[in-house]
Amino acid sequence: MMEVISPELVNDFMSEAFELVQNMENSLLSLEKNPNDASAVAEIFRAAHTIKGGAGTIGFVEIKEFTHRVEDLLDRVRKGEMQIDPSLVSLLLEAKDVIEEMLHLRQQGTQANSELYEALLARIQGYLSGGGSSSSSSVMVKKENVSPRKEEVSLGYLTSYERSVILEFLKQNYPVYELYYVFNENYEMKDVSAFQIYALVGDFAQIIRLEPSLEVLEKEFRPDFRIVAMTQKDEKFIYEKTFMKDLVTDLRIRRIQQADIENIETVMMQGGISSGESQNRSLSQEKEVSPSPSLSSVSSPKEKTEEMKAAPTIRVESNRIDELLNLVGELVINKSLLAETSMAMMQDYNGIRMILKQFIAGLQSLQLDETPSRNQELNGKLRGHLLALEKSLEQYQDILQRFNQISSSLQENVTGLRMVPIQQVFARFPRLVRDQAQRLGKQVELVIEGVETEIDKGMVDDLFDPLIHILRNSIDHGIESPEVRRSKGKPEQGRILIKAFHEGENVFIEVSDDGQGIDIERVKQKALEKKLITPAMAESLSAKELLALIFLPGFSTAKEITELSGRGVGMDVVKKKIEQMGGSVSVFTAKDKGTKIQVRLPLTLAIIQGLHVTVADFSYILPIVAIDETLIIDQKDIIEIEGDPHLNVRGEFVPILFLREFFYNEKKTSADHMYCIIARQGEKHYGLVVDEIVGEQDVVIKPFNNRLMKSPGIAAGTIIGNGNIGYIVDLAGLVQATRRRTETGEGLHGNS
Repeated sequence: MMEVISPELVNDFMSEAFELVQNMENSLLSLEKNPNDASAVAEIFRAAHTIKGGAGTIGFVEIKEFTHRVEDLLDRVRKGEMQIDPSLVSLLLEAKDVIEEMLHLRQQGTQANSELYEALLARIQGYLSGGGSSSSSSVMVKKENVSPRKEEVSLGYLTSYERSVILEFLKQNYPVYELYYVFNENYEMKDVSAFQIYALVGDFAQIIRLEPSLEVLEKEFRPDFRIVAMTQKDEKFIYEKTFMKDLVTDLRIRRIQQADIENIETVMMQGGISSGESQNRSLSQEKEVSPSPSLSSVSSPKEKTEEMKAAPTIRVESNRIDELLNLVGELVINKSLLAETSMAMMQDYNGIRMILKQFIAGLQSLQLDETPSRNQELNGKLRGHLLALEKSLEQYQDILQRFNQISSSLQENVTGLRMVPIQQVFARFPRLVRDQAQRLGKQVELVIEGVETEIDKGMVDDLFDPLIHILRNSIDHGIESPEVRRSKGKPEQGRILIKAFHEGENVFIEVSDDGQGIDIERVKQKALEKKLITPAMAESLSAKELLALIFLPGFSTAKEITELSGRGVGMDVVKKKIEQMGGSVSVFTAKDKGTKIQVRLPLTLAIIQGLHVTVADFSYILPIVAIDETLIIDQKDIIEIEGDPHLNVRGEFVPILFLREFFYNEKKTSADHMYCIIARQGEKHYGLVVDEIVGEQDVVIKPFNNRLMKSPGIAAGTIIGNGNIGYIVDLAGLVQATRRRTETGEGLHGNS
């Protein structure tokens, strides 16, 4: 009967297999730059081997068989029988893409047709056929050195527990070997030789003992290394899989017999050999009696020791984190309700506090019962309860303060669970830059900084496309060809830097290149040709304003249409997507120096700090990150410029938007004094006039349905402190809708 594979096992395999193919890509790109990087080769081989094994376990036969052929090719590379060159790296990258596509198809409930990989398999086979093969005679010649001389190998380092494990295996007819490796001391990466051998053996054997231990090898290089392991593979297989001629000068394989262990026990009893237990190693240091490393263990050998010290992690389904965050959101809402109720209660308490003492003192004269003793008893009880209530109110305030601290800490920690390293986005870029640069005949170095910077997991997928477009623009429009760069006195290889960092409540991502920069005059001419601006506007616009024209729909300065550019689908899409995430885009450029595009995003998309304001008795929330300051202005402070209201803020003329007029098409009549909030949108400031400013509070973002989302100027909703609905303002949508209505002459009616 066919074994049923659990969905959990399949999900685990898929999750880790996708990580492995990404690691393969990263290591292949590293190998292309440094063909002698043995650790990269070992990591690529290990990733392919692990995917093959996992696919076989859950019955994904086509993935197993294809990856097996890739593994054969990598094995040749690993043994030094095949040289790394750009064409081989390209072939392996294509193979990685096919494996990834196979995984995607399996994830969708189908499987790859052989047409997907047959041609590639033929090319791989061509490499295997033309790359030379290891003959059996060469293996047998090497095997003359396999059997070690007994005096050179002693098993006295084994602890009694390890000996008992070996005996148990032998009693069940499982072969146990001692593998003795002598390393090449002239090998440039000799420090990781033992770790590479450890990883290779761990792929097919259950390791019982390492001598010396990994802890010792972390600190110093040892010229030889022993592994005691159980495997059902034969000696020839062990030799072919682990004898790497660059690393190893000698490999001796000894099959351990039951008599060997019994002899050790006898000699130890006679005092001839010191026990391994007295060799200054505790059993807790030697935890190698375990299956081979798990699917997720694909780091390079040098990193393995760091992983051993790393904090333990667990995998949690993202929907569980989302549900937890929703509950924290409800907690935040109720915290606001509680705070508002508490504030009202304390205001009432403070109002009567001054007269409460006199009231309590006068209780003695209240006639609550005709019997004097009973009357005195009732007055005493009432007085005691009122004093206790006063004390309880004070304690309540202390408890509420502690509750606020705990809930804020909980909110911060749970929100942190949604944060993931931006490396998840950046990891896909090196391959893209490499492939595109090759297609365009350009030389481009990609430098990535700040991969540990964390962003909200909800942004990961949405952020990828805008950044891809920015990168493509840098390669296609920014970086010049090697000939042009040489004529300008620049290095033939261009440079693109992607950098991420936190600043305040924002995440900044910068993409900069050292190319030709943006030709602002050409931008002006293109805008005139497309009638996006008038000649009069072209003369009056500053360089900064002209540069902002690249964000207009349909704008492109490409001289010819290619698969990458010139189709009029450009930076406007980037800007729109970033603004939908609550962010903004800025551009800085200098002729022949390069261009920098800066993306600013909020830290999280779930809970934000907002300024609670009212407009026509309705509540609105303005994101704090967009606010620079709040002002109280008079009617006389407003200046008309070309028919539009502006405010002079320290020399900058800031356009004013009246939210009452925008949303309800009505003006406030008695407007002697008005609240004006100065907010940023992109590179510009705007003044938002509101009726009242209530205060700051944390708000949980609650998306509206599609019909409500069509309301311009509204991004989402929330529940405010009094339990009513509040509308979160979309400043970008507000500005765009105002411009559109002004140009078309429509009334400024909104969400009445």
